[in-house]
Amino acid sequence: MADRQHHPGPVAAQYPHNGCHVIVARGELDLDTTPDLAAALAKAADEHDVVVIDLSAVTFADSAVLNLLSRPPHHHAAYRRAPSADPAPA
Repeated sequence: MADRQHHPGPVAAQYPHNGCHVIVARGELDLDTTPDLAAALAKAADEHDVVVIDLSAVTFADSAVLNLLSRPPHHHAAYRRAPSADPAPA
C-alpha cells in the first residue's frame, strides 16, 4: 500500500492511488476550514495530473466548499484542456 501523508485539520490524508493523487477531507468544511482544503488542492493540482477529493468523511459542508469545487479551476490539473485533435484550417 502507498505511503499516506496524514495531516491535522480538514485534510485527513493525501496519497497516490491508481495514477491519481487522492485528498481525503474530513469533519466540517466551512468558511474557516475551506482555505486549508483549497491550498492542498492547488498544491496537488500543480504537482499531479489527476486529483481526486474524497469527501466521504466530511460531516458538514457549506457554500464555501461548493464555491471551491465549482469556481473556474483554471489552474487545476483535472480541468486542463487537451489540445484539439483537429488541425486548424489552413
